[in-house]
Amino acid sequence: MMRGRFFLYLWCLTGGASVAFSQTPVSIRPSVRLGDRLFHDPHLSHPRGAQPGSTSCASCHQDAFFVRTDRSSIPFRIEGPLSTLRNTPPLIGVWRDHELPKLFHADGEFATFDDLVLGSFSSRNLGWFAGEKSQALAHVTSVLRREYATEFSAIPNDAELRLRAASAIAAYLRTLDFKRDLDDLYNGSPYDAFLAANHLPAAPGGQEGESRYSQRLVREIQALKQVRIAKGFGMAEWRGLQVFIGRGQCIQCHSAPSFSDFRFHNIGVSQTEYDRVHGVGKFGTLAVPTLAERNRHPEAYLPATDSTPGATGRFAAIPTRGLPGRADLGAWNTALNASRPKVQYGLRFALCPGHECTPEEELALSFASFKTPILRGLAQSDPYFHNGSVSTLSEVIAHYSDISELARHGKVRGADRLLQEIWVSPPDVADLVAFLQSLNDR
Repeated sequence: MMRGRFFLYLWCLTGGASVAFSQTPVSIRPSVRLGDRLFHDPHLSHPRGAQPGSTSCASCHQDAFFVRTDRSSIPFRIEGPLSTLRNTPPLIGVWRDHELPKLFHADGEFATFDDLVLGSFSSRNLGWFAGEKSQALAHVTSVLRREYATEFSAIPNDAELRLRAASAIAAYLRTLDFKRDLDDLYNGSPYDAFLAANHLPAAPGGQEGESRYSQRLVREIQALKQVRIAKGFGMAEWRGLQVFIGRGQCIQCHSAPSFSDFRFHNIGVSQTEYDRVHGVGKFGTLAVPTLAERNRHPEAYLPATDSTPGATGRFAAIPTRGLPGRADLGAWNTALNASRPKVQYGLRFALCPGHECTPEEELALSFASFKTPILRGLAQSDPYFHNGSVSTLSEVIAHYSDISELARHGKVRGADRLLQEIWVSPPDVADLVAFLQSLNDR
């Protein structure tokens, strides 16, 4: 948790799920307590007739830290989806700075925590349709005025009121982190104990970013003359680490110490899901517009917004039998999308090698690409991938083994360039799983 703290397991306000909070020398800040309450408050969601809303942030992010569900159920509306578009991601540690501009959601939809929360207030996940933003915000304002009169009595402006509420939730989310020591270094997992036992660097130094730190760490690991094992990190984990930083190429996208490069990659998951529904090879023939065509008719291709409530969102959709034109193309929906101006700099930075590419090249790189997830805490965050399509780490590794072979034969549409460089064989699976499990806090 936060530096200078020791850890204590408390009970969530709802359900009694155990989550790790820091115990501080002083009481938890009022803004954090308020954010915790707002995070768990279902009244902020769309009311069902005369009944209050039934969905809170915690309904999907069930104990704030982790969640075990693929696509979460959302409030029922006639002609509306019954579940979220994607797997609900963990929130632990996502607030921390890294070498790239921050982007939230699997497709990079939001640039700040406050934007994420404000956007969620009027989102389909809380029961609202595009075009209902004004009603949604009016409802949220009413709830805040009624249920939180004491906390917000001094704020007459409605927009400022909602921003303060969003900032409180963001303050609460910033308390969620993996275990760290007094120097703010990860120290809760067997992997962290292995680094300490072998006197290996635990974090980037100075102006060194995660990618350069990972390269240095790999060199030092490979230079070890004698390997010292640690509690929970034995020879199976060591062999798995060798695959992770070697022929498996995992470290290329899952940079230490958080094990994410926070970029966007097409690893063939959308293709696999689409072909499973419509037949092998069908994703390769899916008609996708050029940038020019998409710009001419955004409502025909991009997700609905408050200004274009009738937009099809056909490429931000769950593949469905009988509807072959619908797929989830991830960051393709966000990149170069005029309705998302705040995230464009960050997306360009994350998608383009050397941060230089033409708009057409950027859109091509965004095709079916999703943000790299953090690999710490995997034991509590199954199922995996943006669509929650696999339940075990062995299945994850099997996907990479299969899809990399297809990529080498040119059979993965828009495949990330690194995909064909992955070489993982069946004997590697158990060791890789052991290493990935060593990233869980004890």
